[in-house]
Amino acid sequence: HQHQHQHQHQHQHQHQHQHQHQHQHHHDDREEEHPLPRRRREPAPPQSSLMEEFRQHNRQGSGARNWDCHAIRGHVVEFAKDQDGSRMIQRRLENAGAGELQVVYTELLPEALPLMTDVFGNYVIQKILEHGDNTHRQGIVREMKDNVVRLTLQTYGCRVIQKSLETCPLSLQQVIVQELDGHVPKCVQDQNGNHVIQKCIECMPNNVEFILKAFQGQVVRQLATHAYGCRVMQRILEYCRANPHSVLAKQCRPVMNEIVNLIDTLIDDQYGNYVLQHVMLTGEKDCAKRIVTRVRRAFYALSTKKFASNVVEKMFEFASEQDRGAIVKELIERKTSDGHSELFGLMTDQFANYVAQKVIDLSDPSWQQAIIEHIRPHLHLLRKYTYGKHIISRVEKLSNQRNHRR
Repeated sequence: HQHQHQHQHQHQHQHQHQHQHQHQHHHDDREEEHPLPRRRREPAPPQSSLMEEFRQHNRQGSGARNWDCHAIRGHVVEFAKDQDGSRMIQRRLENAGAGELQVVYTELLPEALPLMTDVFGNYVIQKILEHGDNTHRQGIVREMKDNVVRLTLQTYGCRVIQKSLETCPLSLQQVIVQELDGHVPKCVQDQNGNHVIQKCIECMPNNVEFILKAFQGQVVRQLATHAYGCRVMQRILEYCRANPHSVLAKQCRPVMNEIVNLIDTLIDDQYGNYVLQHVMLTGEKDCAKRIVTRVRRAFYALSTKKFASNVVEKMFEFASEQDRGAIVKELIERKTSDGHSELFGLMTDQFANYVAQKVIDLSDPSWQQAIIEHIRPHLHLLRKYTYGKHIISRVEKLSNQRNHRR
């Protein structure tokens, strides 16, 4: 049981990092919600004799690697939609000369839009963006016109949009994102779209005011408590932390103020708690100070809550020496309903014991001594609690270090 609870809490602390990974290779169960314009479903065209020959070579393992894009002229779209054909084209484009790349580009361009959402074709489009020049990129971006939002919300289309943002010059990036303006909340809350919004922040951070404007007002509450919305907010706050004098950091201040104003809503939310932690990490002193003040008022109660306890730990790290000392003094002096000190209560709670460990580790030596003296008479009681054992080992370790110094 002890390990189970320990694992649960560790999971909460790891959750932040899990949020920061891009899950581009997931299956979109809701693809049908955002269909691209579809032609009436027609029977698949018969397979060409060239494709049959290619597949036969593939099966036999004889010479498929010797095929190039010149050899499939007139059949490039058919090959791009085939798993092995797509792989062959991708492989060739990585080292292709200008002529071979042009063969692929010229044939694919009229069918570029449907290929962007094709399970195999999207990878070929990405390779053209990666290995082509800005003329090729401009042609592909032109084909996206009036479809950027739909592509952003589609499993394969969102990858093409991301690759476009990574490879295109600013002028083409702006053509893409102007279609996203006005659709930010919908994109942020979508399992595919949120990756595109994150990519905008990564690739063109000085041109994403449209994202921040979309966040203002009630949207902060809506997005900060959302699985994907909190990822996007974390990306923005991480950038601001790394680039405190940037345009984005200045534009972000009103959003950070709104986040802090919503502390009571966000602090024990499974996603909102991470957004609050990131606000403290950005180094905005006024915001961090307001969070410290609010958490300090209800330190004990918040420490016993599953998600809020993460924020309490982070807050103790950012608190001044003076604030830390005052908090320890209050925890020792205040009593809980069972007559024990709040500090003892922290040590025996499934979530708050992690806060207690942080308090012991980060307090200055004189307060550490006060904690040891306060807890020593209660060690026999602590041993009865599952979570007390973590504390005992810390207190004993500190006592031994002090005795050793003497």
